[in-house]
Amino acid sequence: MEELEIINKTIFPEEFDVILCTHSFPYYKDQQQILKLFYRRLAREGRLILAFASESTFYDRRVMPLVKLTTGNAAYPSKEKLRRMTRAHFTYEMEGNVAKHPWMPTLLFAVLKKQENHERHKDECHKDERHKEVQ
Repeated sequence: MEELEIINKTIFPEEFDVILCTHSFPYYKDQQQILKLFYRRLAREGRLILAFASESTFYDRRVMPLVKLTTGNAAYPSKEKLRRMTRAHFTYEMEGNVAKHPWMPTLLFAVLKKQENHERHKDECHKDERHKEVQ
């Protein structure tokens, strides 16, 4: 995670109006930390757009282990789990499922807006990081 932070700071601007994360979210080892990174890098009132295969339905929970055989280790959060993970930093503007065919796993799509009233929380995240660096 630190490498990603360092690379981002040297190549990209400090803040973004929109961060688009499609299909890669399940492959991050620490999804909560990547959400915090997205939160920190979003400009005020910025948007995070997520789209990824999800384990939201009974069918998905049965099919995704087979998908993992071809894609490697991944954690496919359900719609409910994603809501729990994002509620501290984001509000939902749009959410939906994409399934073109009955045999396809559900693709979860969400547009999340950075919560303005959590600038204080942003400072707390930075304090947590500095504390981790000291340890």
